[in-house]
Amino acid sequence: MATDFAKFKEDRNKKIVLIFTPSHGNLGDSAITLGELEFFKERFKDYSVYEFTKNETLFYKNQIKDHITDKDIIAFTGGGFLGSIWKADNNYFLKIIKLFSDNKIVVMPQTIYFYEDDDKLKESFVIGTSLCRDLTILCRDYQSYQTLKDLKVRCKFEYVPDIALYCQPNLNLERNNKILLCFRSDREKVSRHSGIMRLLHDLEIKFDRTDMVIPRIITKKGRYSTVMKKFEQFARYRMVITDRLHAMIFSTITNTPCIAFDNVSKKVSGVHEWIKDLDYIQIAKGNLTEEMLNKIFNSQHDKAYTSASLKSEFDKIEKILRGGGVGIVIILNQQIKAQLSGLFLLLF
Repeated sequence: MATDFAKFKEDRNKKIVLIFTPSHGNLGDSAITLGELEFFKERFKDYSVYEFTKNETLFYKNQIKDHITDKDIIAFTGGGFLGSIWKADNNYFLKIIKLFSDNKIVVMPQTIYFYEDDDKLKESFVIGTSLCRDLTILCRDYQSYQTLKDLKVRCKFEYVPDIALYCQPNLNLERNNKILLCFRSDREKVSRHSGIMRLLHDLEIKFDRTDMVIPRIITKKGRYSTVMKKFEQFARYRMVITDRLHAMIFSTITNTPCIAFDNVSKKVSGVHEWIKDLDYIQIAKGNLTEEMLNKIFNSQHDKAYTSASLKSEFDKIEKILRGGGVGIVIILNQQIKAQLSGLFLLLF
């Protein structure tokens, strides 16, 4: 993957420009970026691929705009930052896609979640996405897909898996006999931690705790090794209990039995739909019971996850990026576009 900005400016080849990637300490977001880059590397050998982190995107956005052509694809990184929960990043997204509104933009698999009474933000989202000539938003859970339908957005959107599921670390490590707990502590949490730990103490099951967020910047150079260490940690445990989406995904791709609880936006259960045929990955509805714990803790699963199981869905993402797929491109006449742009500015 090319990273040098001087090289980017001189490159006359077709380009995929992956923007707004994370450098914060969230390992799930870093795994998304690894999945995206691996996807582009394997499936877009006829393109040059350039990555710009969130900070680089905000700093270089006008220069990026000046050095791309209609052959190039703007790929906005995936995650869960569209909507009300992470409002600042949602607003950055709207401003950036407005800048690139004449270019082809594909938003990699995302969760979109609005608070019910957040009408102003919903309106700005609908207007902001309508200003783009060729915008496709990929939704990693059906609730997000339904949200866009309900909002009647005027861009294309499709239901596909979380791109972190494209990662395939192929680990074969010896497991201990303990459970790994991984719980949220941010605004998306739904707290059940104390009851779960009491149950484990009562059953005399040993456990350790971990987090999907580390207290430091994750650089492009250090991303792969940092995420691989977390994969290896998950692969050494007999079982995981979590309310974090990517802890469930890390469990899936390391073939580690997992009980997952939903979070505020319901993205955990939403993404679980893509892997629901794996009996060692289960969503807990309500409080954790001894029966469910014993069932997963003692499970002997024969069916291991491979990214090939979602090949048809990843093929769909490739087709959308290359220009095919469902939906239509909405071309607004200049008068309507100018009116919407003015209204969009008033909303900020």
